[in-house]
Amino acid sequence: MFDLNMIRINQILIAGFLLVGILFVTTIPASASNNLDSFPQKQVTFSKEPISNEAVLYDRAKNGETDLFFDQSFMKNLTFNEELAKEFYINNYVTTEKIKEIKELGQKGDSAKEESYVTTIFTDLSPKSTTSSGSTYLEQPSKDSSVSVTCTLRVYYSYRTDLVYSGNIPVNWYSAKLDRVQSKWTINDSQISIRNGFVRGTAYGKKVTSFDPHKEGALITHRGTASGEYSLISNPNPGTNYNYYPNWNDWINVYPDATHVGGQADITIHRNPTGSSWNFSYPLKVNYNNFPN
Repeated sequence: MFDLNMIRINQILIAGFLLVGILFVTTIPASASNNLDSFPQKQVTFSKEPISNEAVLYDRAKNGETDLFFDQSFMKNLTFNEELAKEFYINNYVTTEKIKEIKELGQKGDSAKEESYVTTIFTDLSPKSTTSSGSTYLEQPSKDSSVSVTCTLRVYYSYRTDLVYSGNIPVNWYSAKLDRVQSKWTINDSQISIRNGFVRGTAYGKKVTSFDPHKEGALITHRGTASGEYSLISNPNPGTNYNYYPNWNDWINVYPDATHVGGQADITIHRNPTGSSWNFSYPLKVNYNNFPN
């Protein structure tokens, strides 16, 4: 016969091990999910998947819908080739999706908010009406203003605000981390071709080595031109998404103005009948100025 007392003892021991295991699993992630972080309490307060339907995303951008009020400032760094601007109308639309938010609370009243975003810029190139001689678009119908090329740049990044007390004085710190850069070039004109696509990651600022207390290390510079800082697609397929994942995982202090993390895409646009080519480059830089402080 079975010893009922022994069975009860074993059940108690098993229950005790399970309870310890549950406590271990639920408390470890709050402090160990980021090795820079000393905040004892962490809570995911918002999470969603980014929009995958590009038509919906394009309409959202064109209608000015966004989760980040200041995201129009992302387009201030867009500059275009002068010859390209002579031949095309250039229209830019931007939208930003907030996809995650984590709030943290420290023991001394310190707090932090970490937000993940994806910002998308659509750039439409439409041929201008041609009335002057010398234009490479003399053969283009004068009333045809349909979009020839749409360039899409999506930058995934995380932005963090830390409120840390220095004695009794509260101090805000702002840092950001690049997660991913994606680009796509859509061709709607049979007389247009593309080549030499680049998808780049960029960063400039002091590396954050500790959030609480806030500490910084060496100056980090990624221009998107060195080995490991870009993906090259010599013969890109129109309509295909190309991704770049940074080979670094640093949080960068994005205050003051010159500091940033960001992404950039480049493409050479070729007009087949005339042989004309233009380099089309568009960057997106994330800085504390892009966020309400």
